[in-house]
Amino acid sequence: MKKKIQLQLFLDKSREREYIRLPFSVDADTESISIRYRYPSSFAGQDGPFVIEGEPCTIDLAVMMPDGRMAGSSGSDRSSILISPLGSSAGFQSCELPEGTWHIIAGAYHIPANGVAVEYEVEVTPKERRLFKGDTHVHTTASDGILKAEEAALLARRMGLDFLIFTDHNNSAQNDRFPFYEDITLIPGTEWTHYKGHAGFLGTEQAFSTPFFTASLEETRDLFKEAGENGAFRVINHPFCPLVPWEWDFSLPFDGLEVWNGVMSERNEKAAFWWHQQLCSGRKLPVTGGSDYHRPGLLGSLAMPCQCLYAPSRSSGFAEGSAPGQRLCFLSALRASGRFRCHISGRSPRLLRGRRRPRRIYGHSAYRPLPGR
Repeated sequence: MKKKIQLQLFLDKSREREYIRLPFSVDADTESISIRYRYPSSFAGQDGPFVIEGEPCTIDLAVMMPDGRMAGSSGSDRSSILISPLGSSAGFQSCELPEGTWHIIAGAYHIPANGVAVEYEVEVTPKERRLFKGDTHVHTTASDGILKAEEAALLARRMGLDFLIFTDHNNSAQNDRFPFYEDITLIPGTEWTHYKGHAGFLGTEQAFSTPFFTASLEETRDLFKEAGENGAFRVINHPFCPLVPWEWDFSLPFDGLEVWNGVMSERNEKAAFWWHQQLCSGRKLPVTGGSDYHRPGLLGSLAMPCQCLYAPSRSSGFAEGSAPGQRLCFLSALRASGRFRCHISGRSPRLLRGRRRPRRIYGHSAYRPLPGR
């Protein structure tokens, strides 16, 4: 539920050129902060068609975070501002909103002789769990895709997606150069690509610094451990693909399985059945669905399948101090315990992941979990 805070400040002439702090509290897991303020302008009256100008009155606005850093400043040009990790007003940071005591900084630039009353309205909006749609396996011109990250993001925005995870082959050089859009979240990742199998390292700019061309199971295990320590969500991609099957041991440390890659085919049915066996054995293994998008086409459409995640926010991170593996709301949704619901159709396949507890997996009856699973 949104929290509204009313603040009032009276400034007399003696406080002109001062900076006054007005505190307000922000709870944990806040999505946005909006601030509106108003005060009488310098208008004094009107004589026929003529406006009689009164004494100047100018109150500047700035906002300070709990640790003393400035969230931004707008002077007196705007009467309202928004601060959010999903996009802020010009002059204000787009960042996670830490819990604590924030301050409005009222700059008393010009105060009339009789003083001025200033009214502030602060609205604090919490994060709320809701459904987001996206693609967890996307390639760009940074490897063998034909679209730049900006072009893929624009395509995804037209499709109504909420997030994309870029997974170029053995390449993380582009992960700190993604553009920022207020209506879609772009998440860094890398597809570790080896002749003996592929794996997605999702949610971190650089999952590993060692050479990708491991020569033994032990070297591969060390690389996977490094990726996990760097906060990556480690997914074994298309494990039963006839072109690039997973030839490594499944004992490697990984966090999830790409149970659906591109259009539905036998390789995905095999992956779903293997995952079903893990569920029946008592192992709760998260799954992803990714298009493995390289270029437009019937067999390579973006968000085919579409991954749907229940998460508290579309923001790309949690507040400072969160554990490395919990930095991304979407990846936290993948890691969370719970059950899965898979929808299979030719037009809009999708995977749902979150804390809902559906009774079954929709699709081929062979992949419905046993009662109680």
